[in-house]
Amino acid sequence: MDKQTYIDLIRAEKIGGAERQLEIEWITSKNNTARAEIRFKSPAVIFHDDLSFIKDQETWQIVSNVTQVVPVWLDEKSGRCRLQTLTAIASADMEEKQR
Repeated sequence: MDKQTYIDLIRAEKIGGAERQLEIEWITSKNNTARAEIRFKSPAVIFHDDLSFIKDQETWQIVSNVTQVVPVWLDEKSGRCRLQTLTAIASADMEEKQR
């Protein structure tokens, strides 16, 4: 998704709006480059981000962001939350359609 589409969806309130908790897993840097792994957690989804940065004069800029989105579901029988990656969901959907 390009930046303008993302901004348009936020402005139209089709995405976003949920409060999220930020967790920084780790940060490493050397000279003018850095990497970080962070998580944004909300009740419905967890975003795992792998970020790459470059320092331009005095400002750090993100040059790459690879994100894995993990939905969170409540298992009604046990009352516990379950995590399942989108790739696993897509695979299960494909298997179901092939039957």
